[in-house]
Amino acid sequence: MNKKFSIITITKDNLFELKRTFQSLQNQTLKDFEWIVIDGASSDGTSEWLSCLEMQTFEVKWKSEIDFGISDAWNKGIALSSGEQVLILNSGDTYDPNMIEVFSKKISSNSITCSNARLIDPVSLKQVGVFRAEPHKLWRGMHLPHNWCAVPRIYYEFYGDYPLIKYAMDFSWFHKFYKLNKLDSFHCINIELGNYHLGGVSDKNYIKSFTQNRNILIENGYSKFIAYALFCLYTIKHALNKIK
Repeated sequence: MNKKFSIITITKDNLFELKRTFQSLQNQTLKDFEWIVIDGASSDGTSEWLSCLEMQTFEVKWKSEIDFGISDAWNKGIALSSGEQVLILNSGDTYDPNMIEVFSKKISSNSITCSNARLIDPVSLKQVGVFRAEPHKLWRGMHLPHNWCAVPRIYYEFYGDYPLIKYAMDFSWFHKFYKLNKLDSFHCINIELGNYHLGGVSDKNYIKSFTQNRNILIENGYSKFIAYALFCLYTIKHALNKIK
């Protein structure tokens, strides 16, 4: 019997943090999900550890091979998924124990369900803010905590996979979806249901990420003036947050 959720985690040479994510899934009060791990041919023992994950209270699927980046790995995970809803959870990030249970009561086959997440400093492991789900702002930037977005799997079949770009692949997909559907196809749960650890690829390379955001806006019909103005505003804001 297919599970309600497919949770996809991609990783490479990040076993310590992958185990933290795994522990948060073990702690779920409702285990109506499968966990799909796409490993980019790690050399730190990840595949050996994954091969020992048998007899879990949830199904574990995994593959370890060279990929062409984050988007390619996500798309591989989606291809392996069988759940009604797809969640993408970064290696190292964690769901609160009631995350899946809360989502299971809110999801719909006609909308993307999302919640807020706590922002965690990767060094101190202390909360430094909240990443709020604000789909009404998707016209200008990635204002959804992607790891806390349950996407009906049929949406990926209809709207396609993530584009094979390096940084803003999630904004590209969700911006396109928002332009076609507006707010009618989003349902927000206004509580925090997990920890998002800063310091990921897009966070470390935020100027390149915002540059791709700018190009995506231009490709989708926004004026260069608006796109460049938003690029400057996001870059300055992010830089100032780094200084704090």
